[in-house]
Amino acid sequence: VIVPECFRGDTAAGKTDVIQWIATFPYEDIISHDINACVNYLTERAGSGGGGGVASIRIGAVGFCWGAWAIAKTSSLGDVPLTCGVGAHPSLSIESRAFGGDEVVMAKGVRMPLLLLTAGNDAENLKGRSDIVVSLESKGGASVDYGSMMHGWVTKGDRGVEDVRRCADDALDRTLEFLQRHL
Repeated sequence: VIVPECFRGDTAAGKTDVIQWIATFPYEDIISHDINACVNYLTERAGSGGGGGVASIRIGAVGFCWGAWAIAKTSSLGDVPLTCGVGAHPSLSIESRAFGGDEVVMAKGVRMPLLLLTAGNDAENLKGRSDIVVSLESKGGASVDYGSMMHGWVTKGDRGVEDVRRCADDALDRTLEFLQRHL
């Protein structure tokens, strides 16, 4: 397990415009370099006696909110060899809102199995039989909607509330199962 720190110690806390703040961390200049550094580290470790060599390495990614965008962006560009990914309460709209891109084109360009775990107030184009979901399904991915949950429930939900705890546990169980199936 490796976790990139793409925001260089900064956080969204106290920011009046979170999207404007996110835009200061562009994929091409920062995020891709960090993800590549993580992949290179894992590849070097696998090739140095840990796991059967570079050719056999399979890398999965898990992201929450912004992290789901980073995974989808990475896969859509094909510049980093990810095997699969999971995005809980995904914010793929960051592609258009922060960077002026087309989130539908990006999402349809994903080249690997990607599981989206959406909350009731997440974007509708990430749920049901939307064009994005149909495209993800054609590549081994899926979308599971937790309609009673609010964005952020897996990582920031009140686990003292039975429905939140049950849905968060289910989302984490699905994450593990998806990674085990594809890795």
